[in-house]
Order: sequence, then C-alpha cells, then structure tokens
Amino acid sequence: MISAWDCFHFATLELVRSTPIKQRLVAAQDKAKVLLGRADPFTEKVEQGDRSLYRARFAGFNKDQAETACKHLKRSEIPCMLLRN
Repeated sequence: MISAWDCFHFATLELVRSTPIKQRLVAAQDKAKVLLGRADPFTEKVEQGDRSLYRARFAGFNKDQAETACKHLKRSEIPCMLLRN
C-alpha cells in the first residue's frame, strides 16, 4: 500500500511571467544534483489576482527526501516549501 508521503513535491521560488522558469529549474538542479537527479521537474501556473506566477516544482520524493532537498536548496538561498501530493 502507498503511504501518504510517497509523492512529495517541493516548490522553489514563485516567479512572474517574465522570468524564465525553466532556468530556475536548471539552477535548482545544479545546486542539488545528487538530491534532485531523479526528481521529475515541472512548472505550475498560479493565478494571483490579476497576475500569473509560475512555480518551479520537483516530484518523486518521500517525505525525508523532500525535506533534505528543500533544506539544501534553502542553504543555497533558493526558497523552498514542501507540498504533499
């Protein structure tokens, strides 16, 4: 049986449309190659009022892996938050 923590995501910085979100995914992966090597990167569009934000996200973690990766990114000054799938 799959536990509630099997799919864990973490989102890096929310960015306005003009910032190349894919570059943020690559930058995050460069900062944590070992931790993010097998993760599935994707972007998510979020509407906030009259503006669109884009989140760089990674999937495919259990809780411990996601927490470790997020802590590592925060130490590299990349904002990060855990999201349960």
